[in-house]
Amino acid sequence: MSYGTVIFAQIAQMFVLMAVGVALFKTGRMGGPGAKDLGSLLLYVVIPVVIVRSLWTERTARTTQVIVETFFLALALLALAIVVSRVAFRRDGLLAFSSAFSNAGFVGIPLVEAAMGEGAVIYIVCMIGWLNALQASVGVLMITGDRASVRPRAVMTNPIIISFALGLALYALGAPEPAFASDVLATIAGLNTPAAMIVCGSYLAQVKLRDFATSGGVWAVCGMRLVVVPLLSLLLLAALPWGHGEVGLALLIAASAPTGANVAIYAAQYEGDYKTAVLTVCATTILSIISLPLLISLGAAVLLA
Repeated sequence: MSYGTVIFAQIAQMFVLMAVGVALFKTGRMGGPGAKDLGSLLLYVVIPVVIVRSLWTERTARTTQVIVETFFLALALLALAIVVSRVAFRRDGLLAFSSAFSNAGFVGIPLVEAAMGEGAVIYIVCMIGWLNALQASVGVLMITGDRASVRPRAVMTNPIIISFALGLALYALGAPEPAFASDVLATIAGLNTPAAMIVCGSYLAQVKLRDFATSGGVWAVCGMRLVVVPLLSLLLLAALPWGHGEVGLALLIAASAPTGANVAIYAAQYEGDYKTAVLTVCATTILSIISLPLLISLGAAVLLA
């Protein structure tokens, strides 16, 4: 089965879970506070556990090489996305944020696991760490235009950053992972895909079709986030010596994911256009069922050749 087919099948399953979120919201079984609480569970518990679990592994020369390579590759890909998005949306920081930052955690992780296996998540943990640090700094600056709004403490206390540091410490120390701890972490990590997609479904349930039709900026973000940024990311990976193989393909999947749900959180926190933020999350997520399989098929042909 080709990578594109695997990605399409996984996205189809994720859309079924999104439909559950839509149904729960529409029938009043889960309101806005419930979705917010579920989002907090993902941000403060589930994704951190996924990161710690992926890094809490046997220390080998190859694994160390992968961590070092992906640390710099992920930064290069995110820098590219930020620069391109900032140029494309010079007058609208929220749209630039939506274009620059993908949903590498909630969407990227299950897609990488489906395409390459559970162990491949380690290929994108550095990207998830960098992405959250840059959202809390560069992303906030994009939305507000005010350097004073960027708080270093908020970056350093981000649960994703803390879990990344903890995971690296466990890896560097070669700490053994007890079977009980492994089982508990695996159980919590298993919540990532269903919980994340149900939250996305609750977002989708709150928007109307006519809202998509009247928002040109949202469609511009779709083109940048789902086509332009991924294609440029593929060119960059193909040009770099470390960017080939499954490592490069995993990073491409994360870089090609739809707009991250955090854009809505930051928009609400910093008085941005929350409605537009939600629309970009929903529109890019819906259209990714077409873009991702095609781009990953192309990426596999280039990076695995």
